[in-house]
Amino acid sequence: MKTNISNGIATVSLNHQPINLLSPELVNFLLETTSKLNADQSVHLIIFKSDIPDIFSAHLDLHSINTTREGMVGTQNFMRLIDQIKTLRPLTIGVIDGVARGGGNELLQAMDLRIISEKGALGQPEINTNIPTGGQGAIRMARQLGKDKALYYLLTGQDIKGEDAAKMGMATLFVPSSKINALVDQIAQQIISYGGANISMYKDIVEKALTNENKAIEIERDYFVKRAGEHKTQTIIQALLSQGAQTEREIDDLEGIFQDTIKMLKSA
Repeated sequence: MKTNISNGIATVSLNHQPINLLSPELVNFLLETTSKLNADQSVHLIIFKSDIPDIFSAHLDLHSINTTREGMVGTQNFMRLIDQIKTLRPLTIGVIDGVARGGGNELLQAMDLRIISEKGALGQPEINTNIPTGGQGAIRMARQLGKDKALYYLLTGQDIKGEDAAKMGMATLFVPSSKINALVDQIAQQIISYGGANISMYKDIVEKALTNENKAIEIERDYFVKRAGEHKTQTIIQALLSQGAQTEREIDDLEGIFQDTIKMLKSA
């Protein structure tokens, strides 16, 4: 396992042979690594990927599924990891270019964005071991898929593959395997270009919207008023207007307006 940090983006690469089993060793590595990255104010985005072909992460170590002291500690650390991933300050992206089942899928579902290829597959096969999901997998499926599909996949243990996972909401985007790493890098670079404050702002609004709509409205309005009065905002607005914003150019070339505005501001 290794972590690389460059220009505000951290890439966590899993290589716990042979199948990235969520053993106590890997769980502890992820707990420690994500805690450090969360505390590092220079990091605004974290990409999680696997260096093992055809697998993201198999599942929780079966040796941890028991009521021994060692087993309970391993299970509790895994559950703590899921909670920790969900609440990380940086934006998180999971690259799914292989299979992720059980805890592997739950780890991904705790992330903000999930990009999947045709080689990717997501599943919760716990029904075959006489236990429910332990890392919020059933809860995530219910929220993403609705009652009927969630029950179907949880009670059959079947995988949701590639493009279907994206269509159903278990993944954010479907991308061919040959292009997935390049696209993830492109998305990461675009998001990071807006700065950590904007990532935090939208995470704040969206996460609150899922639990308390009225509070989210208050937060959104507060951000809007504060940002509207900033010099940076007014500078960007004037530059946008000078490049054709609010004219017919917007109809077919809004992206061009944004790109020309960026060039103008960089050269100023």
